[in-house]
Amino acid sequence: MNLLEQWDVLRRAKEAGKIRAIGIVCHLEGPMMTALKELEGLDYLMLPYNFIHSKAGYAEFLPAAAKRDIGLIGIKPLAAGSIVRLDPRSKSDTNPENSGFMRFSPSPGGGEILPAAVAELTKALHQLPDETLPQAAMRYVYSRPFLSATVAGMFDDQFLTDNHAALSRYHEQLTREEHAAFDAARNLTRLAGAGWLPENYQWLEEQWRA
Repeated sequence: MNLLEQWDVLRRAKEAGKIRAIGIVCHLEGPMMTALKELEGLDYLMLPYNFIHSKAGYAEFLPAAAKRDIGLIGIKPLAAGSIVRLDPRSKSDTNPENSGFMRFSPSPGGGEILPAAVAELTKALHQLPDETLPQAAMRYVYSRPFLSATVAGMFDDQFLTDNHAALSRYHEQLTREEHAAFDAARNLTRLAGAGWLPENYQWLEEQWRA
């Protein structure tokens, strides 16, 4: 079974009501454009998005995805942890997941992003006096209106602290209606108990509450 045949299985499963949405994860703009053109019923696409890569690629893809009303989920908002290394105030001694990830443009033939360009992009982030660079980087990503959601990987206690601080700042800016929607979701989760999770993940409910 080739990839298009596998995709068609997912598409038919969604039509039958067995799954709610279908999408893919992609790191390069060329394959993203191919997905838009060839994958019928595509609902969302997960793509690396941070203040460095966003200025170096996706110029063709983002408008095309908006035209198709494709949901966009940002991943790697700290460039696989490598943005942390740019912050002289960083307290983390954990090695990035991929220290070279942020150095390359996601556009076809984009090549390496030069350190001088990275330095200029960092200045243009307009970091606030009380922000670490990771917090400012997260603020940038969460402020993008075209992203449906952002998934941040956290493999260090300091990353968790920084991400929580950035989200707290964002949470303070929510409207009354957005707060009400979050409260309703939390209430539904409490009523469901651990039953909202698959059986092999229900231990998360107990440990999270603890």
